[in-house]
Amino acid sequence: MQLRVRGLPELCLLILEGDRYHRHVLPATGKITIGRSEDCDIQIDDASVSRQHALLCVALSEMVTLEDLGSANGTRVAETTIVSGDPTVLGPYEILRFGDVNAVLLRLGSNAKTRVFGARTDFQASVTERCTRYTKGDSVFTLFSLSKIEPNQEDDLRTFLVELLGDKDLVTSIENQTCELLVDGPRSISWISDKLGVQKLSADISHAQFPADGNNSSALLRGIRTAAPVSPKPTRNVLQNPDMVKLYALAEKIARGKISVLIQGETGTGKQVLAEYIHNASTRSDEPFIEINCGAIPAELMESELFGHVKGAFTGANKNKMGLLEAADKGSVFLDEIGDMSPDLQTQLLRILEDGELRPIGATKSRKVDIRVIAATHVDLATASQTGAFREDLYYRLSGITLEVPALRHRFDEVVPLMEVFLARYAHENGSRPAQLSPEAKELLTAYTWPGNIRELRNVAERVTLLCETGSIGLQHLPTTRMLATVSVEHPRTTRGNTTQPITQQEIESALTTCNGNQTRAAALLGVSRRTLTKWLTRYDMPRPRKKSSIQ
Repeated sequence: MQLRVRGLPELCLLILEGDRYHRHVLPATGKITIGRSEDCDIQIDDASVSRQHALLCVALSEMVTLEDLGSANGTRVAETTIVSGDPTVLGPYEILRFGDVNAVLLRLGSNAKTRVFGARTDFQASVTERCTRYTKGDSVFTLFSLSKIEPNQEDDLRTFLVELLGDKDLVTSIENQTCELLVDGPRSISWISDKLGVQKLSADISHAQFPADGNNSSALLRGIRTAAPVSPKPTRNVLQNPDMVKLYALAEKIARGKISVLIQGETGTGKQVLAEYIHNASTRSDEPFIEINCGAIPAELMESELFGHVKGAFTGANKNKMGLLEAADKGSVFLDEIGDMSPDLQTQLLRILEDGELRPIGATKSRKVDIRVIAATHVDLATASQTGAFREDLYYRLSGITLEVPALRHRFDEVVPLMEVFLARYAHENGSRPAQLSPEAKELLTAYTWPGNIRELRNVAERVTLLCETGSIGLQHLPTTRMLATVSVEHPRTTRGNTTQPITQQEIESALTTCNGNQTRAAALLGVSRRTLTKWLTRYDMPRPRKKSSIQ
């Protein structure tokens, strides 16, 4: 299959020398000679490169080919030496080698920044050089290993890394579903894991940081290559419901600004996941994301946790302590269960949002902070503000934009995909293969009302992983008694004992209308299996409706 460099206007060839590179922008069409001679369009001053070494051709179709011109030390594409005189079609981000010199072909947009994709030998040399240079100061850098990269995601991952990495960052080519990154500054696994989740990319991740995890390249590289990898948390991996698609599209738009966001929804619906998505999609994504559960921190400690204190401010204050709000400076703060915050703290929070300043307990001067506040609650803050249970002015300040996360019972088309994500996650943690859901299990999962929402679904997935030893998940592995008690949001009904009991056409039409055309939920509402419902549809010569999704 021929590969094309497509879609973006600028082609670029990088000639790599350690952690440095020479960038050569290619013309839209034409032939480019490469070699040691001064007459070549791209000169490489290296003894392993022939005077007239290779020829690049760029066509109007954006097709790029590479031809070896009879060089002494050969020309390679990836690990394959190309035949002299036989042009080879190149794909985007192709790793090339002229003699002993590495190069990479990139396609760039007008706003894209150049990144280096190099061989592992060059990467190791760059890590060594960075260790030597950074030992003289207090600078920090982080290494990552991304493994188990899905082959069909490799191109998307390369594009993602081009946009993500900075000018001082490096990344190797993807080999055996693995690549390694050097990222300047202190970075955590969650930093890249969250970004992969936003882009719907998956990889196992391990990391090591200089100098905390080693002060030489051998120790750091051994750290990322032998450490137990961490799988990214399922975040935005499942978006099947139209209302959820619209919700996340809106979240992506508002992420660009600084406006405060109030997220409402039942407990366990995924409000924190949405908050993290807003942060990761914003210009603050490289800065801290601090989560504060206003209902979990004791009231007597809450003020100190939020605002910090100075030494001697109260008994036991033996040293200065930075508050969580200050720690989130230039980033985002997620205030979960904001409705549980005390009136006094509500007043102080309002002042910070209005003035952009906070004062630690016992301090005489205020400090400037730049934070974006994302708040969440399962209670109706609008009603609470009208009754005096919550400050009305703070409510209006927090609810610059209000997002409502639907309950899982209104997102029944996401239940099975979410369950499969959790099953894969728990199976990976247990070192086993994820079990497959039987049709009967899928029917019950889809029909159940999920009063505990995604949190309950996750718990059921963990239970199933432990109980199922056959590789196929049946009703016996699920909390069937509890689930059958409420198999429909509107009309709970137990299963018909006799599946041959006649069902009227009117009953079927009513059930399908109630369930918005979803046959699985309609079957559960009628107390029969989906297969039985299909037989009755055929018997009455009724067309099988297309699956629809709508809030009920």
